[in-house]
Amino acid sequence: MLSINEVKHINSLKIKKYRNKYNEFIAEGKKVIIELIQNQFICKQLYIDETLHNNLDLPDNIHVKTIHETDFKKISNQKNPSNILAIFEKPQQKTIQKIDNWLIALDNIQDPGNLGTIIRIADWFGIDTIVCSEDCVDVYNSKTIQASMASIANINIIETDLAEFFKQHPNIPIFGAILDGKDYNQIQYPEKGILLIGNEGKGIQTELLKTITQTITIPRHGKAESLNAAIATSIIVAKIKAN
Repeated sequence: MLSINEVKHINSLKIKKYRNKYNEFIAEGKKVIIELIQNQFICKQLYIDETLHNNLDLPDNIHVKTIHETDFKKISNQKNPSNILAIFEKPQQKTIQKIDNWLIALDNIQDPGNLGTIIRIADWFGIDTIVCSEDCVDVYNSKTIQASMASIANINIIETDLAEFFKQHPNIPIFGAILDGKDYNQIQYPEKGILLIGNEGKGIQTELLKTITQTITIPRHGKAESLNAAIATSIIVAKIKAN
């Protein structure tokens, strides 16, 4: 059974302020949790129900507590709680000295599902780094973790000032996705570069538009006003990787 303090602490981690304060985040679902552990994320506490008690192959240093289904309803962020939840220590942010491949830069992405899906897309296409502006939705939002489908364990995610980051890598071309850019099919993509994706509603902020080497767009053939940020990312990255 969970104590009142445990319930309060776990639920506090649903808020970014407290994730930063305690340097922790929560993850739910067996696949996500196992992959995070296998990728050396530090698991500080694991909660499972009795059906999983003997069905997990875990390192000996993992603290496991068996709780009841009613307890999961008190702490889960899901409508239909899974039977496993873990508290992880937030990993130390890595830096990049040199860009040798493609990476994705995200400007003010606000939907945690979009961010999680973009992380999954990057993992699928072999892009190992995503750079997020400081005003993006929190990477460790539980909905982002869930949408990434464990791919967050494979991606280096950096939160920083994008304008400053671009200045630090002046020789790397930046391809910015905007509505009136050049047809993405008509561009020869280099071996390394940065794909810049803007906010879901406002696009790329003016300051960053000035840094773009080449604007690109996905031609519209119907009546939709725009594409979902994650879908647009997937289409463009597939083209880049096909070159």
